[in-house]
Amino acid sequence: MELDWLEERGGVLHAFEAKWNPKRRASLPTSFSKAYPNTTYQVASPDNYMDFLL
Repeated sequence: MELDWLEERGGVLHAFEAKWNPKRRASLPTSFSKAYPNTTYQVASPDNYMDFLL
C-alpha cells in the first residue's frame, strides 16, 4: 500500500490515495498511522474525484 498525496494544513496531515476501481480495498498503511495517528485519510476514485478538484 502507498500514499499518492500527502499534505500538511494547519498542523494536520491529510493523506490521499487514488484508486481507479472504487470497490478496491484501500487503507492507510499501519506503520504510517502508528507514526502519525491524527492523520486524515481519503480515497479518490472516478466516483468522487470532482470533490477533490473543487
